[in-house]
Amino acid sequence: MRKKNSNFYLQLISKMGAFLLTGFTAATVLAGNALDTNINGNPVVWKQGTITYNPMAAGLKPGGGFDQATTLQIIDESFQAWEDIEGISLNIVGGDTLPANVLDSQENFTEVFETELANCYPEVFGPANGPCRNPIFISEDGQLFDNLFGQCARFNILGVAGPQLPADDPEENTRTEVKRGWAAVNGACISPEESVDGCNSCPFTAQESNIRATMMHELGHFLGVHHAMVNPEEFVAGINDPDSFTEDKITHFPEMFPTSLPNGLDPAGLHKDDHEIFKALYGVDNNDTCTVTGKVYASDGSTELRGAEVRATNVTPGQEFIDAVAFVSGTNAPRLDRYALNQGNCTQDCGSYELRGLTPGETYQICALKIINVFTQGSRLPPVDPPFQAFTSTCPNSLTVTCDCTGNGDCGEINNVDIVTDANPDDIEKSDGGGNVDSGGCSLYQSQEIKTVKVWTAMQKTLRKFK
Repeated sequence: MRKKNSNFYLQLISKMGAFLLTGFTAATVLAGNALDTNINGNPVVWKQGTITYNPMAAGLKPGGGFDQATTLQIIDESFQAWEDIEGISLNIVGGDTLPANVLDSQENFTEVFETELANCYPEVFGPANGPCRNPIFISEDGQLFDNLFGQCARFNILGVAGPQLPADDPEENTRTEVKRGWAAVNGACISPEESVDGCNSCPFTAQESNIRATMMHELGHFLGVHHAMVNPEEFVAGINDPDSFTEDKITHFPEMFPTSLPNGLDPAGLHKDDHEIFKALYGVDNNDTCTVTGKVYASDGSTELRGAEVRATNVTPGQEFIDAVAFVSGTNAPRLDRYALNQGNCTQDCGSYELRGLTPGETYQICALKIINVFTQGSRLPPVDPPFQAFTSTCPNSLTVTCDCTGNGDCGEINNVDIVTDANPDDIEKSDGGGNVDSGGCSLYQSQEIKTVKVWTAMQKTLRKFK
């Protein structure tokens, strides 16, 4: 059982994802992963039907081209992109706006964020005393982010979001339905930029592309989607050699990539992986494409490895980055503890994966990848945090699958496509249910020792260019 913290602001960040604005242009939850799963490994998502969101009556930066009308249009268009995914039966609509003074005091904010939560979960708190609103907070000067994450946070984080579940929920371990979500977006680094004594200035000025990417990413979290890598090799290469990262590569990354891309770029809208995880979360049938299942193992071929990102990439040149999907092994495995993030918090199927959406007639390479070691805390890829590093990413030449479908369009599953890595079985934590808990927090790139330093060092060098 997770310990509940009585500090109000710490309660706010127990379940959400962050879109970071850091010096290596990291501004903007997960291939094969829901933002939250219950103890049985089932995703916790919205019920099919209408979701009404309630934005503040405010603009991100009225003096910088982002007045209320423009801001609300970007929110609406971002939700619409998720709603338009094939087969999705969600109707996402804007409702009554929140008053512009909702961020003027902690009392006002608490009333909307905390008190109104009870209206969304009458089965936990009793009969509702008012409407169930799903707030989207718009912080023009970024003060909300300093309140949530500490002084100067407004210059590092563009947005946060996620489902909001009740504390002390009698259905805590088995709940599968979200009834309330929230998001907050930050205008501090939109021109004219804010400044605060004692804080570094914005690492770069947020442009419309950054704001749209932030909104798309955060509203993905609002709808229950977690982070994804899919093509981490290109990201690492671009961090180490920014000149090599050209604008044409932005289509190679999911919108739910944990950070922005090198050179101030952002993903160019929803990637195939975003589509497939969203369809998986909301139960969309995909019989017209293939699904691959299997397990990831340590070097002994029997010890299951939880926390590797398994990826399928089309082997056709030019398609390998676009026609690609991924899943973190063990994401949907039953757990011993609802919130623990250690590798051993698993009862069975700890190395299992499922890759959906393979195109009929196409051949795919299957890989098992290490999650980049700094993708932790608010930018993690569950179910393991910090990410497991004691193996070598592998793409065996012999491990390919071809999606062959019958004449009636029923493609079905390709099962038992297992991957054996070079991980030492003794390095894999066995089931015990202890370890890290999902306590929230969104500061990803903190001053801490990183065992694998190459990527971290390159990021730090880039960071210094903006200071």
